[in-house]
Amino acid sequence: MKKIINIVEEVDSNKNNSSNLEVISLRNCNQEIKKMFPILLAKEYFKEHKKQNEKEEKKTFHLIIDEAHNILS
Repeated sequence: MKKIINIVEEVDSNKNNSSNLEVISLRNCNQEIKKMFPILLAKEYFKEHKKQNEKEEKKTFHLIIDEAHNILS
């Protein structure tokens, strides 16, 4: 993955933040990556969500892809 995208480490002040919102910009990616990355991201997030729901109280998972019509067209 490092050859395709730049992985940016979290800033220390955000590590303890239990925010349920993550923003990932695909602005600097080529069209092929813009089509593939949301699918991989959704798969990994959902797999993690599924694992957590086996142990904890049931929670919902929502994935919003802003401007998806531009990415997937």
